[in-house]
Amino acid sequence: MRIRVEIKGSKELKNALKKIPKNATRRSLAKAAKAGAEPILRSAKRKAPVDTGRLRDSLRSTFAYQSSRAVRVQVASNLKPEGGSWHSYDYYQEFGTSFHPAQPFMRPAVDEQHANAVEQTRKTMEEAVLEEVKKLGH
Repeated sequence: MRIRVEIKGSKELKNALKKIPKNATRRSLAKAAKAGAEPILRSAKRKAPVDTGRLRDSLRSTFAYQSSRAVRVQVASNLKPEGGSWHSYDYYQEFGTSFHPAQPFMRPAVDEQHANAVEQTRKTMEEAVLEEVKKLGH
């Protein structure tokens, strides 16, 4: 389940992106991607089924990929699979098993927060790029 955000910004933002070095672009992308993941993470934590609270407490947003032109942040549990399983506890909660009905929490979080995540990403990217440009004195 992916949310793809392509920022087609104002002329000011596009011009600013051309002025900053790749490492500054990377910092701006990383900041924006993490900001966009936060609404989904908060919602997933609210919606996660709670028995002991381990699943809810294990949910994190982490960088899955990063370059000067793209960043991918994933929201997932950091619980490790047990007993030779290919999937971790969060997978079985989300999709269920033949013995346990599904208790979706991640998909509903994405559905609920998609627009907010996109807006947070856009807003943070614009702010981060303009901040980088100011650092360069442009």
